[in-house]
Amino acid sequence: MCADIQFNSAVFLVGAYNEVHSLQKTVLALVDTCCPEDVEQIIIFIATRATPQCLAAAKELEETVTKIPVKAIQQTKGGVGECRHLLGTVSFASHAILLGSDMEIPLDIPSKMLDMCKKHPNALVSLSRWKDGGSFTGYPKWQLPLHYIFQKLVQICYFSKSTDATAGYIAVPSEIFSRLRLKENSLSVFLEYKLILYRLGLSLVEIPVCYSSRREGKATNTFWGKLKYFKPFLRVRFTPKPHLLEGSAEDEE
Repeated sequence: MCADIQFNSAVFLVGAYNEVHSLQKTVLALVDTCCPEDVEQIIIFIATRATPQCLAAAKELEETVTKIPVKAIQQTKGGVGECRHLLGTVSFASHAILLGSDMEIPLDIPSKMLDMCKKHPNALVSLSRWKDGGSFTGYPKWQLPLHYIFQKLVQICYFSKSTDATAGYIAVPSEIFSRLRLKENSLSVFLEYKLILYRLGLSLVEIPVCYSSRREGKATNTFWGKLKYFKPFLRVRFTPKPHLLEGSAEDEE
C-alpha cells in the first residue's frame, strides 16, 4: 500500500458545527499539551451548516493563536471528503489526527494520540470506550448492549481486533487517509473510514478513553441515524480491497 512511513509532523483536523466555547477549549488544549515541533498546524473544518457563532469562533482562533498555526476552512460538502483531499495541498504532515470539537473526550487524549503516531508511525491509532480504562458517560444505558453487539459484529466480519469501531477520532498516516474512497456524507463516514482501514490491514493501536456526551450544542447523531451504519458496514466488507482506495484500478476503467 505504501512504504514504511516516518513521522515528521501531524496535522490536527478538527470538525466544528455548532460549538463555540468547546471549540475554543479544544484548540487551546491542543496548543497547550502538544509539542509545537510535532504539529504542523491545526485545521478547523467548519460544517456546511455551521452556526454563525461557530464560524466566528473558528476565525478568531485562526487570527489569535500563534504558538501553532491555525487555519479555519468552511466546507462546501458534507462528510470528511474535503479535508481528506486537502492533505497534500494545504498540509504536508506525515500524519493526520481527526478530532471533534464537542469535548466528548478528555483534552489530554489528543497529545497521547500524537505520541502513539511517533511510536507507531505505520499504525492506525484509535480510541476505545470498551478497553480497560475506557467508559461511557451520559449515554443511554439501553443503547450500550446494542453498541457492544455491533462491536463484536465488526470484529467477526472484519477479522479485526478493534474493540470500538464507532469511536471516530483517529490518527493515521496522511498518505493513506488522503486516498480512502469515501462514499458516505453523513456521520456514518466516521465508521466507513475505520472499516476501510481495517480491511487494508493496518496495525491497530487503541487508547482507552472515557467518552462523555457533548458539552455544548445539540447532538446530531441520533439512535435512528446510527442505523445508517449498516450501509457502509456491508458495502466496505464486500468491496474488493483495490477499490477501497483512490488511484486504484477502478479509476482507470
